[in-house]
Amino acid sequence: MAKITQTMISQLLAAVGGSSNVSKCGNCMTRLRLTLANNGVADQAVIKQIPGVMGVVESDEQFQIILGPGKAKKDAVLRTQVKGAIIPGILGIGEPLIYGVTLPRVKPFVTACIGGAAGFFFIGLVSYLGLPVGLNTVFGPSGIVAIPLMTSHSGIFAGMAVFLVGLLISYVVGFLATYFFGSKDVDLS
Repeated sequence: MAKITQTMISQLLAAVGGSSNVSKCGNCMTRLRLTLANNGVADQAVIKQIPGVMGVVESDEQFQIILGPGKAKKDAVLRTQVKGAIIPGILGIGEPLIYGVTLPRVKPFVTACIGGAAGFFFIGLVSYLGLPVGLNTVFGPSGIVAIPLMTSHSGIFAGMAVFLVGLLISYVVGFLATYFFGSKDVDLS
């Protein structure tokens, strides 16, 4: 449930038209139930923007403000999933991030793929422009663990530098794409 503070109560009271507009008040665990003298005075758009308010319902003669459960519990689940998957992901084992974090939420998966495509487009472009980069083993890791295994005809350090820049582009573009496009209207549970 959202933590009810004096600030929240003051904002809610102002948004429903002040205490003079409230003729009756009650509550349960998740709702503040008000009987208003004039429901038309209540500004639902303002009420929905108050931190901790999940929604508004007009039922019969009651004006109900939904106060819980908040985002904190959902965020806690996501944070736990990410904490367990981020280190392996950076080290090149992407499955925990793919199957545990991004794929179940779809949009973040697509934006992460866009990030990967951007970084490795850079590597392909550099290769096309004359500096081919490759892994110097038949099978190998990915992520930062693969950096020392990169090579090119100009030497190992050139290959490592190109791969590192491509990897950083992947991380940055993936983060920005997810931040701006992949985190809106996504169920975090």
